[in-house]
Amino acid sequence: MSVNPVTVTVAYHVVPGHESGFHSWGWAMLAASAAQPGFMGGGVLVDREAEWHVVYRFDSEGSALAWEDSLARKQWEARTEGFARQTARHSVRGAKEWFNSQAAKPAASAPLPPPSKWKLWFVNMSAVFPPVLLFNEVFSAT
Repeated sequence: MSVNPVTVTVAYHVVPGHESGFHSWGWAMLAASAAQPGFMGGGVLVDREAEWHVVYRFDSEGSALAWEDSLARKQWEARTEGFARQTARHSVRGAKEWFNSQAAKPAASAPLPPPSKWKLWFVNMSAVFPPVLLFNEVFSAT
């Protein structure tokens, strides 16, 4: 078991119309987990109202596993039946893992090449030339 803090993110699909109930359930479940030794905090988040996340953190892997395997946690999970279902679970140890997972993402693609010369000419003739021509006609007549 590690002594690094462990952050657990659990994703849920919530049945439309039950968002308020899920939000209340999530915060109540977090209040129950706060009674567990090693609890460091948590929250309920929504991702564009399509997916909900319950995030909680414990001071060690052992503390997190004790909550995950507890009867209280299983009872709280059973209360979501009918209005939400778990779709994913992700656990991360320590802050270093957050940064490593970001570094593992592929680098941004190479910049796009400049447009071809005929495209530049077309933009110049259609967007720049008419106003310049009009400006010259208006002020050369005076």
